Amino acid sequence: MLCGPQAIFRTGLSFLCVVAVGCGAPESVERKGGQQGAPTPPTFGDGVDEPSPNPGVNPGTDPGTDPGTDPRTDPGTDPGPDPGTDPGTDPGTDPVTDPGPELPEAGPLDACTAKASGTLWEASDPISFDGQAVEVTGAHAAAGCISQLSFKFTISGMCPVTLDFVGDGGPWKFTGGSLRSDPQCGQGWGSGTTYTAKPSLSNATLFSLPSSVADPSAAEVCTVLPKEVVLAGKVTMSSGGTTFEVSLTGLKVTGMALTASGGAGCGESPPTCVGVSCGPDEFGFNCGGCSDGLICQSGQCQELQCPPPGPYGTGVGATLTNLSLPDCDGNMHDLHDSCGAAASFYNLFAAW
Repeated sequence: MLCGPQAIFRTGLSFLCVVAVGCGAPESVERKGGQQGAPTPPTFGDGVDEPSPNPGVNPGTDPGTDPGTDPRTDPGTDPGPDPGTDPGTDPGTDPVTDPGPELPEAGPLDACTAKASGTLWEASDPISFDGQAVEVTGAHAAAGCISQLSFKFTISGMCPVTLDFVGDGGPWKFTGGSLRSDPQCGQGWGSGTTYTAKPSLSNATLFSLPSSVADPSAAEVCTVLPKEVVLAGKVTMSSGGTTFEVSLTGLKVTGMALTASGGAGCGESPPTCVGVSCGPDEFGFNCGGCSDGLICQSGQCQELQCPPPGPYGTGVGATLTNLSLPDCDGNMHDLHDSCGAAASFYNLFAAW
């Protein structure tokens, strides 16, 4: 969404078309020599109360009915089964009936495969990996949890994209990756250029990973992923003087993951919509909208400001400086007068 008007200039007949749509200010990124916009791409069972004595009968005053003097009827001398001391009926102390946490299924080591769905979003040339094979490898800790994962996406073996993540006892963090351009990536990518990820300029993570591998004690294990693993966030790629940003949000993986023992801390899914009440959060998850009369700016619902405040500029997401344009009768119209309108068009023609 853009705050204030966005201008599209065309040369030849000196044609100017100005469009104002909504509000907001996405980041600008650069690739292939031009400015590109950001892409717009988810009880225990009841216990038994201890019985209490019946106050209606005094067994100590009737020797004929005093259960305390008749061993045949005295329940205090009956060594019958005590459910509290019988290990056969106490599920908490019987290891045979306590299966522990359920582990995921195991897959074959020689055919541990996965499949992708979704798109790696880049502003001008998104790359679709729908139905393509993915290699998912990593490490699991002694506790059985997955601690490292690496994804290698390809399109029929070409256009490889690698994305690496580590848990280290906290939320999954992006640690590195790369993208090699091939014609299979799509029109405009060219061929033979390898772009390297910049983790310090990226913010990406993982969601919906299993809490344990299929066999925590194995040196190497193939684990069937119970749910779709969701990749989210943004990654900055660079090669030479060319830098651009891709969005992982919406990219998912199903199938199996191959991990080896030796990992450190477990990885966790991070919280979403932290400090954000509307629009997308840092990982691209939608945190809701705003009520009438308010707009979403920087993740918060705010009153619309007209005329729009700066900073002003002509880059993607910037608010245009106010312009005064004449109509055919010579009346002047300010560009910022269209603030708040769903859309406005200004056409300026000149002939020579």
